[in-house]
Amino acid sequence: MRKLIISAAMLLMAVLLSFSAVACSSKEPENDNIPNDKAEVEVASKDSIKILAVGNSFSDNAMKFLYPILDAFGVEEIVLGNLYIGGCTVETHFNNALNDSPAYIYRKNTDGTFVNTMNTRMITALKEESWQFVTMQQASGSSGIIDTYNQQIKALSGYVKDNVSNDKLKMAWHMTWAYQQNATHAEFIKYQNSQAVMYANIVDCVKSKIINNKDFNYVIPAGTAIQNARTSYLGDTLTIDGYHLNELGEFIIGLTWVVTLTNWDLDDINTDKIPRQFAQHYDVIAESVKNAVKTPYEVTQSKYVNT
Repeated sequence: MRKLIISAAMLLMAVLLSFSAVACSSKEPENDNIPNDKAEVEVASKDSIKILAVGNSFSDNAMKFLYPILDAFGVEEIVLGNLYIGGCTVETHFNNALNDSPAYIYRKNTDGTFVNTMNTRMITALKEESWQFVTMQQASGSSGIIDTYNQQIKALSGYVKDNVSNDKLKMAWHMTWAYQQNATHAEFIKYQNSQAVMYANIVDCVKSKIINNKDFNYVIPAGTAIQNARTSYLGDTLTIDGYHLNELGEFIIGLTWVVTLTNWDLDDINTDKIPRQFAQHYDVIAESVKNAVKTPYEVTQSKYVNT
């Protein structure tokens, strides 16, 4: 019975949205350097932070170091969750919600270690905690293809809001990164095998389809933070396989998530508590994140060009 009710509700939502004129406006924002409505952004409390990603391996990358980062900011209670399917698109997430499918590996972290629960339904994770932030994203190969930013985004975000027991829930869009220039990913050809083209397309999609979508309170400019870091002495060396990030890249976007969602000053982090392997490059990391949050849809040249 629960499955029939959920399916009927989601199907009705999809039909209504397909005829809606307000789904995903293409109007450009007045100031495209500001991803979030700063007039409405509150500085998050450090008593408790609960973040759930409706994601894939790129949200795995983003959440790898979230726990130690939040701990370094002095957060008392940390709860992280990732509804994981490798390479998952918004369309697949939508269909999983529509069909109440037990399709996810649900990764949860409450003490510094992620624990996996197999065959989880989306609604189970949504209702398990009073999540403060829920993130969504497009699969990397489709992240710069504007036709994939359709009514299913609106339907899925509505489903999330309907099933999280927190009337102060904030939704965020995770703007992911372009592939490394020498990547061999099968979908890189969609972008002429060009990192610059892929980054520009991702930005254009977010500016056209996400910024004016009132369901989203934030855009997390992870892709810009990575692109910023690539202009430094680090170069184009932030992945393990051309598309999944290495630990340095993961730490950069983890910081970008935290600063974007919480509105905390990056200078307030206790650098003595961040993982030691990042200390050598912390100036570049902090610069890349600060510039991405300040100017989220443009690459900012690093001043750290020499080691």
